[in-house]
Amino acid sequence: MNECFGRKYILNGKLEEPDSFDNSLVYEGDSIYEVIRMVRNSPVFFYDHMERLESSVKNQKKLMLAEASTIKKDIIRLTKADRKKEVNLKIVFNYNKESSNYLIYYIEPIYPSEKQYMEGVKGILFYAERKDPGSKVINHKLRSSIFHKLILDGGYEALLVNEKGR
Repeated sequence: MNECFGRKYILNGKLEEPDSFDNSLVYEGDSIYEVIRMVRNSPVFFYDHMERLESSVKNQKKLMLAEASTIKKDIIRLTKADRKKEVNLKIVFNYNKESSNYLIYYIEPIYPSEKQYMEGVKGILFYAERKDPGSKVINHKLRSSIFHKLILDGGYEALLVNEKGR
């Protein structure tokens, strides 16, 4: 399944067609990411997200693959090429042995229904720990394990529990 939800995406500053989107650029190697809610083609809390992205990159001892000003220009180019009312935008810095790439693309927004907001959703406990909770790093294996458990238990959201039971 292709994670890219749009008719276009950005790869290293170039506008690309979605059929060329390669999930390995997200899930292979090390990937640091941010997800930004887009409302009327504008990123909500853009500079806060950029601060956190820069902090995650620094914490992981990596180099920024694009500066905030470049990312902002790329987001503007993407929104002009593929207008969407409300959607989420994912920024990924991928560091692989052969190359480093940055991607900007839409992902399908998944929010609770109005009924779920009113009545609540089922949560589960998942006994695992993120290596560095202060950094947004894609851990595909952990995410897949959590997703599998959510499906088995009929859960909507999972809370991670560390080895100390917290």
